[in-house]
This record gives sequence, C-alpha cells and structure tokens, in this order.
Amino acid sequence: MNSSTSNSHAVQRIVITGGTGYIGYALLHKIRELFMDSLSPVAIVRASSDITRLQRLLDYPSEHDPVIICDLQDVESLVRGVKDADIVVHLAAEMDFFPKNKENLLSVNVDGTRNLLEACACEAESSKRNIRFVYVSSTEAIGTTDGVSKADESHALNPDSYYGYTKVLAESVVEEYRQRLDTVIVRPTGVFGPDERFFFLELMQMVAKGFTVVLPSPMTGRTCLTHIDDIVNGILACATHPKAPGNTYNLCTDEAVSGKALVQTVADVLQCPRPIFSLPPSVGGVLIRLVAPIMNMGKRRVFMYHPKTVSDSMAYREYSNAKIRRELGFKPKYTMLEGVEETCKYELEVGTIKRSTIPPAIKRCIDLAAVVLFAISQTMGRRHRHAD
Repeated sequence: MNSSTSNSHAVQRIVITGGTGYIGYALLHKIRELFMDSLSPVAIVRASSDITRLQRLLDYPSEHDPVIICDLQDVESLVRGVKDADIVVHLAAEMDFFPKNKENLLSVNVDGTRNLLEACACEAESSKRNIRFVYVSSTEAIGTTDGVSKADESHALNPDSYYGYTKVLAESVVEEYRQRLDTVIVRPTGVFGPDERFFFLELMQMVAKGFTVVLPSPMTGRTCLTHIDDIVNGILACATHPKAPGNTYNLCTDEAVSGKALVQTVADVLQCPRPIFSLPPSVGGVLIRLVAPIMNMGKRRVFMYHPKTVSDSMAYREYSNAKIRRELGFKPKYTMLEGVEETCKYELEVGTIKRSTIPPAIKRCIDLAAVVLFAISQTMGRRHRHAD
C-alpha cells in the first residue's frame, strides 16, 4: 500500500477500538479536544461495555454513529464498524499478566486482531482507498533487557509473560497484512497518569498505607513507564505522520528508573515514610504469596501482590525511543519521575489518595516490625549461605 492515507474528504474518519479503556478514552478525548478539524472519531466497543461516558464525549454532529457496537470475533460486525474509515487504531485487548484463561487472551489479542485486519482489508479493497491500521502492541513483546543498553525495535522478541507472547503473535499477524493495508506497529510501555486505575493506583495505595516501608526486594531493576499524555501523542503520530506506515516504533519516556526510586518519589509526594530496607527477593516472594489471597480478594486482575512481580522488580525493562523521535518527531512531555509527581499530586487533589495519616504510635510499630523483619531476613540469608 502507499505510505499515506488518501481520502477526498478534508476530515479523516478515525476508528478506535478499546475506547472505554484508559488509553482509548484518553486518545478520543485528545482528538475531540484538539483535532476535530482534521479527524472524526468513532469508537468501536463491545456490547457489554458501559458507553455512557463515551456517548457524552462523542456527542457531536456527524454523518456516522460515533459509538458502534462490534464483536472482535464477528468479522461482519467489524466490517460495519470500519466502513468509510481512513485510520483504524486497534487498542482493544485482554491485558492480564497472570491469566487463568490463556485461551481467552489468544482469542481476543490474536484472533480478534486478525478479524479486525481482515475487515479493514475488505473495506480498503471494496472502497479502493488506503486505510492506515495502527496496531497498539506493547514492549511486553520485547520482554526484559540486559541492563546495559536500551532495546530498540530490532531487539529480539523474548516475552516473559503470556500477555507479551500474545502481542508477539498479533504483531506477526499484522505483518501478514502489510501489502493490503498501511500498517503501523507501536509498542508502548506500561502507562500511568491521572485516573489510571490499575498498577499505579495500587502502588500509591500501598505507599499511603505504609506497606512499602519494607520493600519485598531491593527493586534495583530499572523500568520504563510512560505518562498517558505521551502515550496518546505517540499513537497520534503513528496514526497521522506520513512516514509511519510500514514501521514499528517503541513508545516510551527517555529514561528508565529503578523501582526503589519510583517508590521513594511516590512516598515523598504523599509525605509518607520512605522505604527503610529491602528483603531478599526469595523472602519477599514468600511474604507476598502469604498475603496475596487477602490483598487480591475480589480483583479481576492481579499484579502488585504476586510473587513474580517481586522477582520482576530486579529485572530491567529499558527501551529506546530514538526511532519514533527521529522519524515522527515524538518528544516526551514528561520524564518518568516528573509524570509520577504530577500524577500523585492530581490524585491527592481529587481525593483518590490521602496523605499519610498513620498515627505516630503506629509508625513506631511499623518501624519496629521493619527492624525485626530485617533481622529475620539477615538470619535466613546467613543460614542459606551456610547451607550452600
């Protein structure tokens, strides 16, 4: 296909899957706020989705219904959803790092992507127009890095989660359609920002409750997390820049930071105690395993309270954004820690998170417990070394 979308209309129709998700809604909001003179947004959603907020956001004069009910397993419904589309951004995915139902992840993330690609290809061929297809993958497809250099787009794909594995498979499906569509693959890192309600909210809650006074591991591994504003800007660049089609881009902040530095920054903004010491990962993993059934009760997805998250805190996830900077002019608005500070202040302002209100007596008990745990961990470590 040609390297740019072609349409006689001045305003291009951009169809976005996953519009009720955190990134999808933020992307639609940005388009609605700043790009209505050039982009006409449409959201494809599941029948089970709560679309109340989307309908309010997309309440504008249009020839098309701005919210369309589709099923990623039903190609016919998807053909209706992408009719007259110039750009399709595929965000919808099942994100679960510890899935109980792996078949569901495969069905949604791989088969669903193939079905949407086929629907777009059929629309492009029947209308004799180019359609740009932006597949939002993840740096989870790359997996961990060596701790020395940042992984660029040529890095081998070695996912260490099943979620990442499904992203690798889906990317290979996208590659199959390069001759029929103007495809772009973009790999964002983990995302955080105001109103995020998964990983980062849980981290702030842990810090606010004093749970991170003792870290479950030294958390020396550096990782990239990217602010939602930068994720949205990067995806928009992939959707509109003429050089994007046919390429794959990492989408991330400039520099990774250690998990410990991340926790310390959150603690400082929330005016909570900083970590006093850290446990050996083997000990921390055991403790997390013990408390996980209680802390994860009622949660649909598990992340923070899982032994693998403890071991992963020692791994490196450092990625290069040099290509998207060079070719598409992307420039992050936030460093990782600047974004963390801004997000914490926002959540304090809206009342989602409270500054530390732990009474002094309780704080002293926490400190004492930390010292005891430290002594136990040191004893266990010495015994382990003697056993070796």
